[in-house]
Amino acid sequence: MKKFKEGKNWQARRITDPLSCTDLRSDATDLQKNRSTGQQGFTLLEVMIALAIVATVLIALIGLQGRTIRLADRQQTITEATLLAQERMTEIEIAAARGESLREGTGSFDDPFTDYRWQVRFEPTPLTSVRMVTVDVGRGEQTDVTLTSFLFPREL
Repeated sequence: MKKFKEGKNWQARRITDPLSCTDLRSDATDLQKNRSTGQQGFTLLEVMIALAIVATVLIALIGLQGRTIRLADRQQTITEATLLAQERMTEIEIAAARGESLREGTGSFDDPFTDYRWQVRFEPTPLTSVRMVTVDVGRGEQTDVTLTSFLFPREL
């Protein structure tokens, strides 16, 4: 006796003619009709695998987003430090052109850049009338930008 599923009921069927499989064919046709009427779906295993893949992709994207934010912040810091170094170098060049005395020193910038600090150094060159000036600008204890120029001041 062989069992077949028809709908929700299990019924025992007996094959009357072993050479004829018409009973089996009609049962297979009924199963195909049941599948085509919308009783298809995903198994729990398929859903769990799909969720695992989605979770892995989301974790990778979140990590990438965090890295992107850190890189953007670093780029903004370097850009601001470069502009502040150029500003400080321009002030030194203007003071040199006016003949004002130039001194090495350190300090910090005004609002909104109070977390940036600067350092100015003067060094001699092989030409006695030329001095090398270096401006370091950084955020916190780290030096982010070093800008170097040469001055022909009236007096140092």
